[in-house]
Amino acid sequence: MHSTPTDITTAPVAGDTIARTLKDERARRRRQREWEQGNGGGAQSTDDDPAQAPPTEEELKEERRREREAQQEERRAAAAFNAELGVAVVKGLAKLKVDERVVKVLAAVNVGSDLDAIAMRGARLGFPGWRHDSETKAGKPKVEYLDRGAAGAKAREYLAVAKSTSEVAGRLLALMTMARYADEQAVANSNRSFYSLRPGSSLPWNEDVLGLIDDLAAERLPEHLTADVRGREAEQRAEREEQRRREAELAQRVERVEELSSAERQQLVADAEEIDPYSPATFALRRHVQELEQQAAEPAGPEQPEQEVATEE
Repeated sequence: MHSTPTDITTAPVAGDTIARTLKDERARRRRQREWEQGNGGGAQSTDDDPAQAPPTEEELKEERRREREAQQEERRAAAAFNAELGVAVVKGLAKLKVDERVVKVLAAVNVGSDLDAIAMRGARLGFPGWRHDSETKAGKPKVEYLDRGAAGAKAREYLAVAKSTSEVAGRLLALMTMARYADEQAVANSNRSFYSLRPGSSLPWNEDVLGLIDDLAAERLPEHLTADVRGREAEQRAEREEQRRREAELAQRVERVEELSSAERQQLVADAEEIDPYSPATFALRRHVQELEQQAAEPAGPEQPEQEVATEE
C-alpha cells in the first residue's frame, strides 16, 4: 500500500513524550524477552559469543529510526497515490451518463447522512485543492488535510455547483469512488476516518453496489489506481460464494440428520460451529443431536412375551 506525512496532533507535547517513552520501554522489554527465550531463558552466558548478546540501546534506537523512515515513506507513497487518484476521479467521473448501475449505486448509498464521513475518507485526501502542501521548519515536505467538518463543507460546495443530472450523479459517484479507493495510510491513525463505504440494507441489489462502483471506476480510471481494491473485492466475493456453498451443503445434511451415524452427526455439529457457533440454528442443531445421541444410548426395554392365541377345539 501507500502512505504520507501525519497531520497536526492534538495531544500535549508532554503526554506524547511520556507515551513514546513507555512505548520504547515496552519494545525494549519485549525484545529482551524474545532474546532470552531464544537463548534458553537467559541462562546461557554470552561472554564467548558476542553475536548472541541482546541488542544495545544504540541498536534499538537505530531500529526505531528505520521504522520511522519506513512509515514516512509509506505515507509519502500514499499521498502521491491519492493525489493521482483525485485528479483521475475528477476528470473521469465528475460528469457521466446515468445508467442502471449509477441509479442503483445512488439509491443504495446514503450520501445525505454520510457525506462528512465520505468526504473525510476520500476526497480530502486527494481532490485537487482540498489538501495543503507545505514544508516543516526543517524544509521537509508536509501535507495538511481537512478535518471532518471542513471536508463535509467542501463536499457540499462541490455538489452545489452541479447543474445537470449527469453532473449531480457524477459528482456523487466521484465522492464515493474516492472514499472507496483513497489510501488512508497517508495520515496518522489519529486523523483517519475509520469509515467504510457501504450500502443500506433494504434493497435487493445491495450486495452488488460495491462491485458496480468498481465496474464504473474501472471503465474511467487507470487500471493501477483500482487494482488493489478490486483484487481484494474479488477475494471477498469468492469467500462469500464459498460461504453460501458451505451453508447450502450443511442445510442438506441437517435435513437428514436422523439418518446419519453418530460420527457423522458430531462432524455436522462441528461444521455448523465453524460457520457460525453462536447462531440459533447451530444451537438448535447441537441440542437435537444431543437428544438423538441420548436416545441411541438408552437401553431397549424388556421384550414383551408373545401372547398365545387360544384356539377353540
